[in-house]
Amino acid sequence: MQPINHETLLRRAFGCVVFGLSERRLKTMTGDHAENPTLDLPCRTVFAAGQRRVDVIGPLLEDEAAALHAGVWDASQRSSII
Repeated sequence: MQPINHETLLRRAFGCVVFGLSERRLKTMTGDHAENPTLDLPCRTVFAAGQRRVDVIGPLLEDEAAALHAGVWDASQRSSII
């Protein structure tokens, strides 16, 4: 499943977003990574500034979601995974 950005969600009038891994936690995993510049900006804040209501549920199963990223952001493994 590919990530969807907030503009796509708003334009297509999605009413709910469910996610597993918070951006803050992802940032602790990626560090200062040139291929994944991560903002500490919760999606609730982004959607609250919009004109449509978007319910946000998450993070859910954050440890399980984090496990999917294990090793992906390590410099030694990055070339073979990304």
